[in-house]
Amino acid sequence: VLELVRLALPVIVARAGLIVMALVDTLFVARYGSEDLAHLTIGTTLFHPLLGAGIGLVMGTLVLSAVAIGRERPEGAGAVWQRGALYGAALGLLFVVLLLPSEALLLWAGQPSDLAAAGGRISLIFAWGMPAALIYTATAFFLEGVKRPLPGMVVMILANIVNALANWWLVFGGFGLPAMGAEGSAWASTISRIFMALAMVAYVLFAMPGR
Repeated sequence: VLELVRLALPVIVARAGLIVMALVDTLFVARYGSEDLAHLTIGTTLFHPLLGAGIGLVMGTLVLSAVAIGRERPEGAGAVWQRGALYGAALGLLFVVLLLPSEALLLWAGQPSDLAAAGGRISLIFAWGMPAALIYTATAFFLEGVKRPLPGMVVMILANIVNALANWWLVFGGFGLPAMGAEGSAWASTISRIFMALAMVAYVLFAMPGR
């Protein structure tokens, strides 16, 4: 039972961290203004379904890593991670391309031109973080598959701190930058996802030399 808790608790916290990150974005932008909150909301309508699809598409990294460890072939798990991270990066770049016409897609869906324009800009800002988000996810799945879920939890907690600080800075402005409202919040999330990917890849490269 203790082993199950050791493995499951970090995974639960890491998954909850994704929800907390979105909640923090919403709270900061809501405090800034209701119009920007509407822009943020519509800007995520195209991004989040693709992100969810991407997470599902890299989930095989967890299964194959666990299978390799079960067969006592740790080098095989390392190869799974390398393929999974590259696959996540490529998938993320594909999603960036799909999100490039976000404004046109929102117009086609019947949104007013001003709302579509604002939502399209925010959707594109979120899009730049998609490759990083899927690299992080593939790496977290790999670590969970080899029974090392704790780094994913730690990185997620740190990323939420980065996201909250970046929201405070970019949404309301300061230190030489103007207030950016919803667009600032989108940049905060993108910066946080890039941090997550870099931190997780660095952990695997430097803390797991025998991967």
